[in-house]
Amino acid sequence: MKKLLVLLVLVILGGCSGETSQLDRAIGLRKELLKCNSCVFVAEITADFGDKLYTFTLDCKGQPDGSLLFSVQKPDSISGISGVLSAGGGKITFDEDRAVAFPML
Repeated sequence: MKKLLVLLVLVILGGCSGETSQLDRAIGLRKELLKCNSCVFVAEITADFGDKLYTFTLDCKGQPDGSLLFSVQKPDSISGISGVLSAGGGKITFDEDRAVAFPML
């Protein structure tokens, strides 16, 4: 379970790297989302580790304060893991009562 949790954190934080055009698109999307009071969307994330590809499906809800609530829907092996990301950090919850908190870099 810990390996899956670490993988999920890497996937979420890994979206911040990559080609400039991808980063620009992500920043543009974030700016538009911040203009809304709230929004709901489904995100499909693919993590490419060279020798393996992992695909995750997340239900997401953007909050007026800029934070993002999410819940993993797929793969089934980690569905139900949820969390919140904000400017100050994040928190991932699994097994209903266990949580891992981390600061944003």
